Amino acid sequence: IGTYQAIKHKLADVLIAIEMARPLVYGAALSLADSSADTARDGSAAKVAAADAALLAARSSLQTHGAIGFTQEHDLSLLLLRVQA
Repeated sequence: IGTYQAIKHKLADVLIAIEMARPLVYGAALSLADSSADTARDGSAAKVAAADAALLAARSSLQTHGAIGFTQEHDLSLLLLRVQA
């Protein structure tokens, strides 16, 4: 399934979103460890970026797998519930 170009583009978009969120998460952890004044701001930015990346990954996976993602038999339904909560 990964040989299709449309799937590769979706996977690339998800990878970019995850890689863009990673420095924010590391920065928030460093800010928390140093007890800096910007801990709340850094944590909020990391949370938003990571949540957006997770939602993009879940939605892209659902579009790739089709309706099977909505059934309880597939782990994707649990991932979607966790991301949207």
